[in-house]
Amino acid sequence: MDHDIEGFHLSLVTSQNYPVEVGGYCEKGMADLQRQRFQALAQLRYPDSPDLYQVDALLAAKIKALALPSLCVVGASIHIPGICAATGGILGDPHASAESAGGRIEALGRGFFQLTLPGGPGVALQGDAAIAQQILEQLSRFPAEDAEKRVHGIQTLLEEAGVRHYLIVSDGCGPASFGCVLGV
Repeated sequence: MDHDIEGFHLSLVTSQNYPVEVGGYCEKGMADLQRQRFQALAQLRYPDSPDLYQVDALLAAKIKALALPSLCVVGASIHIPGICAATGGILGDPHASAESAGGRIEALGRGFFQLTLPGGPGVALQGDAAIAQQILEQLSRFPAEDAEKRVHGIQTLLEEAGVRHYLIVSDGCGPASFGCVLGV
């Protein structure tokens, strides 16, 4: 287990009044600097009517541009009113290419694994793949249409498994959204 990391969390509002939450894990001693760099997310601008792809793609691109090399995993959620489907949540290695949620478990490095599902939430945890597999198998216990209950159910499973470093990211857009970044 990598204990030379620390977490950070930041909530802000963009110049278009869209609330954003971002959190992640980086090398110890770098969290304040990374948090400070992510303050620039306040300048993130979207077209007047962004499509579902643009919401995540623009957020991911800005995160990637602001990520320090010491950042190993990051999650972000943005709420843009009027978006009619689930989007606005990203999670993963900020230095890798952005991909849509694949419904599979992936190794991220530094002992982190991620589980991303279309419609979310996405989970990154430091531990082993068996815990991520356990989360995947137990997701059916939590109704997909109740994002808040699903997020808190996953958080309970992670805490019961003794996972200390994790992120849970939920989409911030869409009619049943519960935009959040939990765990740091």
